[in-house]
Amino acid sequence: MVLSALIWACALWNGSFGSMSLLFGKCALGMAQLAPERGEFMKKVRDLQAVFAQLRALAARGDIEPRRKQLLEQAIETLKRFRRNKNPNRAEIFRCVRDVAEKLLEAFLV
Repeated sequence: MVLSALIWACALWNGSFGSMSLLFGKCALGMAQLAPERGEFMKKVRDLQAVFAQLRALAARGDIEPRRKQLLEQAIETLKRFRRNKNPNRAEIFRCVRDVAEKLLEAFLV
């Protein structure tokens, strides 16, 4: 549906300025090249969901100390905030990894 609308919108139009594309360019081809591959995006989503599942399983164990559970919950919250960011830059990615790693190291090594 969307693709057919883009193809229609990029069709030639004969107007008062002569023959031109409605969106002024080869938009259908350009947009397809800019869109990320769906498989790559879905793999990242699955990987992040797996991390959430592992951290929640650790937090749900009965033999974990309250302080460790609190740090695990903080790591999960950090990942939730990261997941809400639609287009993170490298600095934001590194900051999130650093924060989660610090929480996990503090929970299990200190």
